[in-house]
Amino acid sequence: MLAGPPNSAGRIWIFGTGLALLCTAMLSLLRHGCGVHGLRRSCVGVHAMMSALVVALTVGIGWPKAMANPQIPLGLGLLVAEAMFSLAKNP
Repeated sequence: MLAGPPNSAGRIWIFGTGLALLCTAMLSLLRHGCGVHGLRRSCVGVHAMMSALVVALTVGIGWPKAMANPQIPLGLGLLVAEAMFSLAKNP
């Protein structure tokens, strides 16, 4: 988040998106640490929304430009992996 261009007009969006991704990851960790009713569904919903955000970003800037920025496909891959963990039953 802090590695974004300092003079970019969109730097607040880069920082905000990074914070949203961190909150998504923390929710996933919380889900595996406790047995709160409904938390599993919330995690799946949050992962679906964040994945939709990354897909919308990819479509918005175009596939070639998105693939030129490796953090975009990496972020989408990590979100999909987190979603798979959220779908799994608690051990």
